Amino acid sequence: MKRFVKKYYLLLFIILISVFLRFFWLDRIPSAIGGDELVYILEAKSVAVSGKDLTGTWNPLSIFRFKYPPDETQAELPYIFNIPIVGLTKFSLFTARATSAVLSVLTVVGLYLLARELFNDPIAIAIGFITAINPWEIYIGRTAYDMVPAVCFYVWGIYVMIVRKGKLLLWSLPLFILAFYSYIATKVIFLPILFIVGFYIFKKFPRQINKKHLIILLSASILFVFFFVSSLITSKSHTRISEIISINNPAISQTVNDIRKSSIRSVFVDLYVNKYTVFSSIIWTKLFKNLSFDYLFSYGDNFFSIYNHGLFYFIDAVFLILGLLTMFAKNKRLTVFIGILALVGIIPHLIHGVDAEDFTPHIVMMIPFLILFIGYGIHECIYSFFPKYKKIILIAVVVLYTISLGNFLQIYWFQNSLTGQFDFPLRVMSKYIQIQNRNRPVIVYSLRTVDVFKKYLFYGNLINSQTLPVIQRAFRTNTIQIGNVSFIGCNSKAIIPKDVTVLNEAGCGAFSKDTEHLNITRLTDGGESFSINNDITCSGYQLKPYPSDITIGELNIEHLSPQQFCETYITR
Repeated sequence: MKRFVKKYYLLLFIILISVFLRFFWLDRIPSAIGGDELVYILEAKSVAVSGKDLTGTWNPLSIFRFKYPPDETQAELPYIFNIPIVGLTKFSLFTARATSAVLSVLTVVGLYLLARELFNDPIAIAIGFITAINPWEIYIGRTAYDMVPAVCFYVWGIYVMIVRKGKLLLWSLPLFILAFYSYIATKVIFLPILFIVGFYIFKKFPRQINKKHLIILLSASILFVFFFVSSLITSKSHTRISEIISINNPAISQTVNDIRKSSIRSVFVDLYVNKYTVFSSIIWTKLFKNLSFDYLFSYGDNFFSIYNHGLFYFIDAVFLILGLLTMFAKNKRLTVFIGILALVGIIPHLIHGVDAEDFTPHIVMMIPFLILFIGYGIHECIYSFFPKYKKIILIAVVVLYTISLGNFLQIYWFQNSLTGQFDFPLRVMSKYIQIQNRNRPVIVYSLRTVDVFKKYLFYGNLINSQTLPVIQRAFRTNTIQIGNVSFIGCNSKAIIPKDVTVLNEAGCGAFSKDTEHLNITRLTDGGESFSINNDITCSGYQLKPYPSDITIGELNIEHLSPQQFCETYITR
């Protein structure tokens, strides 16, 4: 054990950093859970309890035929992958995201091992360190989104394919299949990644490669994709094929018509304004926006939702350019190999619809390969440029990244936590209903009854063998009710009964604002999210006019006493 620790102490330190950054305060930050995350968590609990989904019409064996729960078209694997933790524990933000956090740590280890195989130990240490503290990897590793297992399995699949290029080459196939089942967007780059890696090891290791197993691997992958495409074509249920961009998309035709109508008639207009040029413009715009400095290093996108921080640190930009240039000068084949994989990682976004807005989940497979360049650049800066001053440069690099990490964490933990991401007011609403008298009816009027109901089930930990038949019936009949709590669409003619507590979502327009009521408000500006009529729980406490001075401990809402909760989150 001592020899092992002495040999791998830096890797163990990287793993320790990764675990800390992905698990610390995971029960309260992010402060709520998103709808796409929740799909996997609720279905995993339902399957663990009954063997079927929330409608009682789907079972997990269907995923192998690419069949999804009704009205859901998410990836297949995460339903099953969340069962071991979610299915055996109570709902909480921690248990919902623990599986993803573990996979994120494994991604760090996998990228370190891949880097050690492609380069050497010192470069692998730099790459492992950068992966452990990368803003995007921390952010997404603390969620339950499906791109986390996809990246993890792709990285490990590539590593096993390269390191086991002989008789054990086929061991990589199960990992790639798991990656394929993990995330819908990255399915389109499944074959490109396999063929690129296969071509690389075929050229790099002509005598070591097992050509027969490589042919079997690629052939089996083609057949697997063919089965998937066939199942989509023959499927009677909703699929996401329509989301792939097409030159015949009505939006493209409309853009062409709008430009031509507002232009002076000319042969040049017909030549340069047509479906092909507009289509090409969309693709190139997406490509260059994904590679832009502002997007990667400055502000990210709406999904990343940090807003004043990029997917990488500013200092990463220097080492990314340095790594590209120095690697190309020393090893052109490897540079081209990693560069092509990085560009392939952008493909899911390039072919997704006509909207040119950035969406980081679609480029998740680009980020690990950019990190390879960054880590290589750090190593070259420390050990090659000024070898006499390598200790000083190393200390400077560590200090710069420590400062950068500290800045990101204070934004992510202390600023971003109060922005209400993932619909934080619904967590407050759920807690409020839970502390109500169980014998008192509650009605929730909402613009999105199913989503509100699902989050109430999660925050209330309400799925068990006794309640599941009621929940399944609610979804099948579209009568959303459990116990004394009903979730109803907006109704401007509704009358508020005196013996019923009524919550009305802002914008629903069900009731007059003139009636006396309490509020569930946004933490950032105090704007109303829900009004509360006929309250019997919080009115007796000293309520604030708006939420203020929230602490990290108070984000752990489920553990607050009724008084603490009301005086922190319910306003007059």
